[in-house]
Amino acid sequence: MPTLSVTVIGLLGAVVVAVGARRISGGAVLRGLGGAWLGFGVGALVGVVIDVVTAGGTFVPVLGHGGAVAGTAIALSRAGGRRQARHT
Repeated sequence: MPTLSVTVIGLLGAVVVAVGARRISGGAVLRGLGGAWLGFGVGALVGVVIDVVTAGGTFVPVLGHGGAVAGTAIALSRAGGRRQARHT
């Protein structure tokens, strides 16, 4: 079950952003978690299709967790760009 691993991916992304900003933000935590779960969902759906076509069973977790990492990175990087644009 990916519950713990995907949540940890999102939280670790938020911690990396917090260390870079030198402060923790509740918004960063929520964006990290949301991005991780959305990315996992998209990656896992693609993995299911590939697994059905190839009669395998390895693509769901691999693509799901890869999507979680990508979703976290995208969610947190886009939020940073909006935050900078407002302050300038």
